[in-house]
Amino acid sequence: MKIGVFSADRRMELLCERLKKEVEVIAIEENDSMSCLKLIAAQLDALIFPPWGIDDSGFVRMKSRGIYVLEMMGYLKKSCVIFSGQDHPLLRQYNHRVRCWLDDEDIVVKNAELTALGVLGKLISIAERSLKEVVVDVIGTGRCAKACADLFERLNVSYRFVSRQPGPSMIDYSQWVKSNPNDIIINTAPVCM
Repeated sequence: MKIGVFSADRRMELLCERLKKEVEVIAIEENDSMSCLKLIAAQLDALIFPPWGIDDSGFVRMKSRGIYVLEMMGYLKKSCVIFSGQDHPLLRQYNHRVRCWLDDEDIVVKNAELTALGVLGKLISIAERSLKEVVVDVIGTGRCAKACADLFERLNVSYRFVSRQPGPSMIDYSQWVKSNPNDIIINTAPVCM
């Protein structure tokens, strides 16, 4: 089995390394030529896009530039399975089977839990005092924010949610901007705030 992986960031590089233990992996780099991409495409049994998938113009955002992939996709075998974090109609125009892992609730929940553990590891490495002595502002209220909050509750770490949607145990984002933030800020919002 041959799998093509868009080596767009460190996570995708790690995925390449792990997959190489089981199957043949072809890392797709941002400087690969279209003729190279067409040759690669013809060999693939699966193609893995980064979590953000492709944009409306048919480009995959890589480390410093985009790669136009629609032409390449025309050379994929009919049996090639496409994996992407985000779905997009352009992924389906060649009638390949498309699997979008961010549509799988189990994967999204597990990712949120792993993100919370990563956040905890970072907090431990940067905190200058005990986590029981700090207060954390968690921007956002999605799965990652809730996973962080669940972990903080189990560890007795004080936190509050910061959101544009008011609710219990939350401070409104506009109020938060005008006030003093807490010791540590974690931004889980899907947009820049």
